[in-house]
Amino acid sequence: MKPYEPKSWVTRVFLVWWLTALSCFFISGRLIYLQLLKGKWLKEKALKQQTVTLKTFQPRRNICDRNGIPLAIDTLAYDVFAHPLYFSISIEEVANKLSPILCIDSLSIQKLLKPTSTGICLASQLPENTGKLIASLRLDGIDLIKHPKRYYPYKEIVGNVIGYVDTSHQGQAGIELSCQESLQLNSPTLTSSIDGRGVLISHQIPKELFIQDNLSLQLTLDLELQKIAYKALKQGLENCKGKRGTVLILDPKTGGILTLVALPSYDPNIYYDFPIERFKPWPVTDLYEPGSTFKPLNIAIALETKAISPEDSFYDEGCIRVGDSIITNNDYNSYKPLPCLPNTYNKIVKLLANSSNVGMVHILERIAPEIYHSWLSKLDLGHAASPLETDLPWASESSLKDINEFVCYEIEPAAASFGQGLAMTPIKLAQLYASLANGGILVKPYLVTGLANAAEDTQKAKGIDLPSYNIRKKNLGNHLSWHKAEPSYLFLKRSGIRVTDLLRHIKAEGRFALPFRKNLLQLFTQDAHRTTELQLEPKAHQPQLLRPTRHAVYATNQSKRVFSHETTKLLLDMLEDVIWNGTGSSCFVEGYRIGGKTGTSQKHTQEGGYSKTKIITSFAAIFPTEDPQYVILTVIDEPNIPLSFGSNTAAPIVKSIIESLIDIKKMKPTIPIIKVKKD
Repeated sequence: MKPYEPKSWVTRVFLVWWLTALSCFFISGRLIYLQLLKGKWLKEKALKQQTVTLKTFQPRRNICDRNGIPLAIDTLAYDVFAHPLYFSISIEEVANKLSPILCIDSLSIQKLLKPTSTGICLASQLPENTGKLIASLRLDGIDLIKHPKRYYPYKEIVGNVIGYVDTSHQGQAGIELSCQESLQLNSPTLTSSIDGRGVLISHQIPKELFIQDNLSLQLTLDLELQKIAYKALKQGLENCKGKRGTVLILDPKTGGILTLVALPSYDPNIYYDFPIERFKPWPVTDLYEPGSTFKPLNIAIALETKAISPEDSFYDEGCIRVGDSIITNNDYNSYKPLPCLPNTYNKIVKLLANSSNVGMVHILERIAPEIYHSWLSKLDLGHAASPLETDLPWASESSLKDINEFVCYEIEPAAASFGQGLAMTPIKLAQLYASLANGGILVKPYLVTGLANAAEDTQKAKGIDLPSYNIRKKNLGNHLSWHKAEPSYLFLKRSGIRVTDLLRHIKAEGRFALPFRKNLLQLFTQDAHRTTELQLEPKAHQPQLLRPTRHAVYATNQSKRVFSHETTKLLLDMLEDVIWNGTGSSCFVEGYRIGGKTGTSQKHTQEGGYSKTKIITSFAAIFPTEDPQYVILTVIDEPNIPLSFGSNTAAPIVKSIIESLIDIKKMKPTIPIIKVKKD
């Protein structure tokens, strides 16, 4: 046996100690490297592996009319992506199965699909039922991406008012643009942890994250009146072969816009098929010279300034020279004066009934030009006044000559006396007529009442037809469902969806993978939607107004008086005489009191001056005159029939609307109807 050697033992101990120390040194160095030098990078990488950013699905708020009828709603649409790399069957078989659903030729689909490619978009904006048909095929390598789709059930009827949203769900015209902040709900995001299997840890997701309000943006619009006006204007434009036209109906007491129709219109569901100029709500953006429809306002000004009295008479020679210009009545014949007006004295009511230009010049001659100009400014005409805001975008200010030019050139006040030389939008003229109807108050027209909480029974519906989505010019179905989301954390927990598996399965080139990751919760939430039916038919329920808009409050609280009650009462009687004995007889409805005024004005040319062929005709009405409830204005741009006037182009449209109003509102006659017995 070998004797004990202490030195050998010491060497072994030293060797073990040295190896242990060296190991500790390397381990410590590695820890220092990972913690100090690579710590930040490793932490970020760990967070990416252990967490996922969730985004809730927040639909855009509905837009409804004054009775709670939805005019713009959110539904679901699908984008179809193909990943041939993951196909379990041949490309030809996939194309043959998708072809009848997408209404695309099978060979065209095959040309798009290449065996080693991925992330190919086959179709976008598909209706919900079409997406479900594709999902039912259970094709490997075919992904459906869901997103909200704005739907407008009444298409062209409210297109100019509602506007539209683009593919990113942002308002681009109409109410959708001007009320973007009120309509677009914020989509809160949350970073949540996932376990080793890729399943969300549900207790970290607060339930409050998924609570959505049930508010809708309520308009003053009355859909029933809008339909009536749309039909009447469309027929009237066809009859007079007009270029375009508009109908405005105002509540004179509040300024609420009950109807705003402009033709030609567009379908917001397929806005991309229409010319861009139709997206502009021209009744609030385009100026025109009102012509004779402005005469009642001038008479009101003359009465307010005490320049005339109701019983005054004026000589009407039919033709008058003002400076270097000659002003004539519309029916003036220099060779054979008509016995009705020229060369006679007529009372104011007669001058207005027969729309005498010369008579109006004589009336306004009694007012100093600077006083007349100040009154026009008091009516918020001219550049000094701000544009008339009506909740629609791109409002325009009216046009009025500078006071120095107005005073120095005598033709300016003379032309303004019969509605030429100044310009305004149709909505501005309707506002001025509302002041005559409500006793002299200049109310502010507005469209948006505020955010209203509609009852659930008004949010349910039956039998709604979706428009043709125009995918490859084919009809892809007609079904719509209203979606109410199940809380996402319950759905994910119940279904046991593995985030990592889903991301791995749909991973694609370029931009396809990133949006899916960001909108993961949105996609999951929409999968869990429960379907109930939507009701678009009028209900007796009136939505509860929760948040009135700035314009609605301003319209009711900040209106100003411009005419006295006595003056407006005289004007209503004069306007009624226009219907009974004057140029507005084509708007006469037996048994009912209507006040109105025709108008015909020449259009400006690009070279300057007035056109000899292009005109604008109009008719403004107040109904019923004993208790005005409606101000109705119709404007026709460039009618193309012989002898076009407001009386034979615009007035018949207003008459048709009033007759429909009488029918749907069950209004009883206020004037006895005399029936003559025939022998």
